Amino acid sequence: MRQHDVESIVVEAIHSKHVVEVDYIREEDSARTCRLMEPFDVAAGRRSKNDELKFWGWCQFHNRIEQKTIPNIISVTITDQGFDPEMRERTFTSPPNYRIPRNW
Repeated sequence: MRQHDVESIVVEAIHSKHVVEVDYIREEDSARTCRLMEPFDVAAGRRSKNDELKFWGWCQFHNRIEQKTIPNIISVTITDQGFDPEMRERTFTSPPNYRIPRNW
């Protein structure tokens, strides 16, 4: 998927507070994987050296925040499952600085 397409779907899911299904290729072993994730942002990491944008979300399978490299994402689909972002934000070690605006 192109970065613009990933970002537009993630923006819609963030604003509606819906979980997304992300189908992607894992970097470590090139395995195709699918995860349900609570979307949080499309942004460069705080320690990023090249400012590459990545998809950030709470992985329901691993129960933690994860990043996905956008060129490795095959598809992103909005589900009908909602989520509460404030519940996850309480687990963050520092206040989030979101690139995608929201009014949570």
